[in-house]
Order: sequence, then C-alpha cells, then structure tokens
Amino acid sequence: METLKELKLKMLNLLVEQAEVLARINAEHFNEMEPEQARKNAVTILSIYQEVEMYLNEINQLDSNNSLADED
Repeated sequence: METLKELKLKMLNLLVEQAEVLARINAEHFNEMEPEQARKNAVTILSIYQEVEMYLNEINQLDSNNSLADED
C-alpha cells in the first residue's frame, strides 16, 4: 500500500506533466490557436503550478511532522 506522501508525489508528477504538455501546445501551435484558447491554456498552466506548490508545501509539512514524531 502506498503512503500518503507517495500518492501526493504521483499527483505532483502528473500535474507537472500536464503543465508541460499544455506549454508545448501553446509554444508549438500558438499561431494556430484562438487567443482565448491560448489564454485558457496559460491560466490552466498557472493554476497547475499553484497546485504543485500547495502539494510541495503539504509534503514538506508531512516530512517535518514525521521528523518531529520520530524525535519523541
């Protein structure tokens, strides 16, 4: 069974991969896209990076809580 930290790391990897794909789509097909679609992709990429930052903070908090529990 996977730990909560392992599951969160999997989610992080998937989110980063999704952002990378959208960034490539924007970069490689920008001239073919409607401006609104390019804007939506950029907003999605930014929200993904916010999610990643939140997950990293949660993982760091889990690590620090675990290290504190190990000291007891």
